[in-house]
Amino acid sequence: MGISGRHVEAIIDELCDPSIASYRLAADGQSSHTFIIDFSSSHPKIVCKIGGANVYTDAIVEPLVVELVRASTSIPVPAVIATGWLPGQDHPNHRWAVYEHLAGHSPTPFTQYSVDMRSQLLFEIGSYLGQLHDSVQFDRFGAFDCDGDSLVLGAPRCPEMAPVAHTLLSSFAGGNPTDRIPVLDHGDLFPGNLLVDTDGKLTGIVDWANAHVTTPVDALAKTELRFIDWFRFPLAERDRLRTSLHDGYRQHRPLPGALDQIGWLYKVLWLTQSGVWAIGHLHTPHGRRQLRRYLRSCSNR
Repeated sequence: MGISGRHVEAIIDELCDPSIASYRLAADGQSSHTFIIDFSSSHPKIVCKIGGANVYTDAIVEPLVVELVRASTSIPVPAVIATGWLPGQDHPNHRWAVYEHLAGHSPTPFTQYSVDMRSQLLFEIGSYLGQLHDSVQFDRFGAFDCDGDSLVLGAPRCPEMAPVAHTLLSSFAGGNPTDRIPVLDHGDLFPGNLLVDTDGKLTGIVDWANAHVTTPVDALAKTELRFIDWFRFPLAERDRLRTSLHDGYRQHRPLPGALDQIGWLYKVLWLTQSGVWAIGHLHTPHGRRQLRRYLRSCSNR
C-alpha cells in the first residue's frame, strides 16, 4: 500500500481537532515517510512518521528508543506524542508515530560551515555521546525489537554487534573492559540527522530508527568517520575536529583507550557493511532511487 496525504489526514483527525493547513513530505526513505504538518490554528507544528523499521529486526523501535533517550539524558530529541497503526494494516512499515517538531535545520552541506562552527558542533556531539554512553548501558550487545509497548534486546544481526567481533577487535589493543561495555548507538548519526540553529548550535538529533547496542569504541569510530574522515578537510582541521569530539565526550566519561588502536577496524567494518546493503538496494527500482538519493546526500560537501 502506498502512503499518501489521506493517511496523514486520517492520523491527525484521530488525534486532535485542529484543521490541517498544510503538510509536506520532509523525507521519503527506504522504509519510511516523514511529514511536517502545519495547522490552521495556533497549534504547533508536528511531525508524522509512517514506517521506519529497524534494519536489523524489521521492528518499529524509534518511538521507544526516543522515549528512553529523553528520559535518561538531556540530549535534544523530540517528544513522542502518539503512536498507532494505519487502519487494517499490521506490517511494520504501516505503523506511525507523531513527534514534537524541533526547531532548526539540517547542517548540510557540512562543508558550508566555518571551522569554528564545525568544531563547536563536534564538541556538542561528543558531549551528548559521552552522556548517552554513561547513562544508557546494557548487559549485552544486540538489536532492538518490541514486545508490545516495551523495548527488548534481541540477538545480534550484524558483525558490529556480535560479542565475538568485539572480543577479537579489542584483543588487538588489550583494551580496558570498560571499553567493551554495551551502550546505546544512534545507528545513523551523520550531519543529515542533526538540527542546528542559525548559530550552528545543536537543537536536535533525529531518526533513531536503526538504534542498537554496541561498544563505545564502535560508536565513536563511526562518528569520526561520518563527520570528519568522510570529508576532504585539511589534516590540521581534521585533527582539531577529532580533538573537539573527544573533549566533548570526556565531559561525561573517559575516552575509550582502545579507540586509537582499533577504531579504524570498526570504520572498515561499517564501510563494508554499508557496501553490502547498497548492493542489496540495486535489485529494485525503488531501491536504486533511494540509493541514488543517499549517495547524493553523502557527496553533498
